[in-house]
Amino acid sequence: MNTVELQCALAKIDRPKILVIGDIISDIYIDGMISRISREAPVLILEQQTQRTVLGGAANAAHNLATLAGEVYLAGIIGLDSVGREMLELLSAKGINSQWIYQSRVLPTCTKTRILAAAEHGVRQQMLRVDRTPQGELEGEGWSFFQERLFAAIQVVDGIHISDYGLPLLSGLFRQELLDMATQAHKLVLVDSHQIAGYQGATIVTPNLEEASRFVGYSIRNLSQLEDAGREILTSLHCQAVLITRGPEGMSLFLPDGAIHHLPVYNKSEVVDVSGAGDTVASMMILGLTSGLDFLTAASLANIAAGIVVRKMGTATLNRDELRMELGFPQTKAAVEHADLSR
Repeated sequence: MNTVELQCALAKIDRPKILVIGDIISDIYIDGMISRISREAPVLILEQQTQRTVLGGAANAAHNLATLAGEVYLAGIIGLDSVGREMLELLSAKGINSQWIYQSRVLPTCTKTRILAAAEHGVRQQMLRVDRTPQGELEGEGWSFFQERLFAAIQVVDGIHISDYGLPLLSGLFRQELLDMATQAHKLVLVDSHQIAGYQGATIVTPNLEEASRFVGYSIRNLSQLEDAGREILTSLHCQAVLITRGPEGMSLFLPDGAIHHLPVYNKSEVVDVSGAGDTVASMMILGLTSGLDFLTAASLANIAAGIVVRKMGTATLNRDELRMELGFPQTKAAVEHADLSR
């Protein structure tokens, strides 16, 4: 698609209401300098300089939607702990409606802590990631919380973005209830899941290559296998579209009429960090689709959006002005400020 067509498409996106439901993750970044080798063990000692927390998982998807001018509602689980309270504060600051988030007394807030370091005059690199993943089942009170509220939430939105990282919320029974409610309400459903099996009837699924390979049962190594896999996913899940993200090879869109569109990667030479890029793709897709764009146009915008986000360190987002700039619209002060803060 040419730039003018994409400019017109972006202009059609006018604050659709999106419900993001899924696994909320606190992404914690600890930055420092390598000072010396420890005398206690053969390990590096990091002199910590900063620590910051950003919205991750389903919360990052919601953040992407909010910065791209969507009206966002987030449903999920956090712990009744200090990390959970911090997440609620961050969501409020970003203008994300959190009334459908359940605070569990049993399950802690999921965290992913990344240790980043650099030697003097060196490049900062990720040394280690420490995950705290909730184990066990959501208590009965939690299930009641969602079952009583979700139907009402679905009625007021234009689309549903499911962000499934394999944590306790989206188990088989609850997942099916959610899909049934969405179908009854005639709502568009986008699924971004580590395990797409079980999401029959979703409007569109957006697996990466690894997730697509897991579904079909073989490693996708060439274009022929990719196209076979895309068609199999489309048929098995009864979707209206499948978008497979392929990292440095771009993404591929599969449609029920047999059409396959391979979109080459955008901005291959300036990749800094791919963390959260999949959330950006999914968020741009559902914003476009709920605004009346066709699948290919929405995917083309999502491809460009991902190309912007991977230029930034860590779990990042982009705003509408940055996308406008990339498409040739005049630069604004807001876009410059956001780009500087996101690095």
